[in-house]
Amino acid sequence: MITRIGDFAQNQRITTSLIDAQSRARELQAQLSSGRIADRFQDIARDAGRLFRAKTDLQASSAYIRNNRLIVDRLQVMESSIGSIFDLATRTRNLLIQRLNDGSAQPGVVAAEAALMLEQVVSQLNVEHGGRYLLAGSKTDTPPVELDPAFAAFGGPDDTFYRGDAVELTVRADDGLSFTYGMTADRAGFMKWSARYAQ
Repeated sequence: MITRIGDFAQNQRITTSLIDAQSRARELQAQLSSGRIADRFQDIARDAGRLFRAKTDLQASSAYIRNNRLIVDRLQVMESSIGSIFDLATRTRNLLIQRLNDGSAQPGVVAAEAALMLEQVVSQLNVEHGGRYLLAGSKTDTPPVELDPAFAAFGGPDDTFYRGDAVELTVRADDGLSFTYGMTADRAGFMKWSARYAQ
């Protein structure tokens, strides 16, 4: 059988194509089993910039996710603390209504119970999470509320009990997205409420 020059060249091309296909198949199999697209940096030199940018974006996104989860945890603790204060306010109102409607109530009982509830409120305003006081503004290492002994005698709304500052905490949630969150324990509602307890 005589092989023509044209047939030989075609067979060479087919053989080369088959070898290339087998080589690519081996590379793909290695990538699938190892999870890497190359063993040497020079094999991905053309895609290096894109890969580095993707890795940087992934690291930034992971950091944002971790930080946002931490903020969500803090907000949930704050919400729970404020909810407890509202419950204490409801109990106080009910206590005062009972006292007004009960002519046989013992003097001083309401004051003692109110003082106990005020201590519980202080505890809720000094709530911590992860070693940080959440309602103290930027003074996260300082308990925000400390009642001065003169506070009970004064009995009017004031902020002498507050040891934090007025700085609103800010979180950068994503690229180009920042917002303030939380609150401080010097809110007018806390001042009035505490003064009402102290009377």
